Parts: sequence; structure tokens; C-alpha cells
Amino acid sequence: MSTTINVAEQYDVKGVPTFLVFQNGQETGRLKSKETKTQEQIDSFRQLTE
Repeated sequence: MSTTINVAEQYDVKGVPTFLVFQNGQETGRLKSKETKTQEQIDSFRQLTE
């Protein structure tokens, strides 16, 4: 099994694109882009990366 598949399974990524944010080794945010996001949802997610 490829490394990419292993990582996707480890973090329960079901679709692409999925954006994950980690802080101190822990997941602190996840944005699944299956459906169109509002600007507010995107801005809220981006604040997690700062």
C-alpha cells in the first residue's frame, strides 16, 4: 500500500481536497472542500493557520 493511502487513512481523509491544520502534533482544524464554502467559513479556517 502506498504511503499516500496510509496517511489518508491515518487522518480519515475521504476526499480531495481536504485541508488539515496541526499544532503541536495535534489536529486543530479540518476543511473538507466537497461543497462550496462561504467566505466566512474560509476566513474562519484560515485563522487556524495563523
